[in-house]
Amino acid sequence: MDLNSHILIVDDEFLVLLDLHTQLQQRGFSNISTASNVAGAMTIVENETIVMAFLDINLGNETSYDIASALQERNIPFAFVSGYAKDFVDAAFDDVPVITKPVSSGDIDQFLRRG
Repeated sequence: MDLNSHILIVDDEFLVLLDLHTQLQQRGFSNISTASNVAGAMTIVENETIVMAFLDINLGNETSYDIASALQERNIPFAFVSGYAKDFVDAAFDDVPVITKPVSSGDIDQFLRRG
């Protein structure tokens, strides 16, 4: 994957978002956008050229499923990043990888190879 590729991270927990952002930067990625809610993420998805995304499922009082649907419509690979097991993911997203929090380097590397 091109290190200039635009990656989106969506998480309402600042420390989780910062950790994932830092791990991606350490791998050489520099074009990383972040959002902490659905509205902010949708603005990025609709107006930017995203090539990959990491989505927390629960964003306070909303979920990232609308973002996930928009990414699927655009054929943009993404993973859910969640404290929940895969069993708790909406059935519409059965084929989407789930990276369990706390995020490990190995999990990120595995998804980057897949994406």
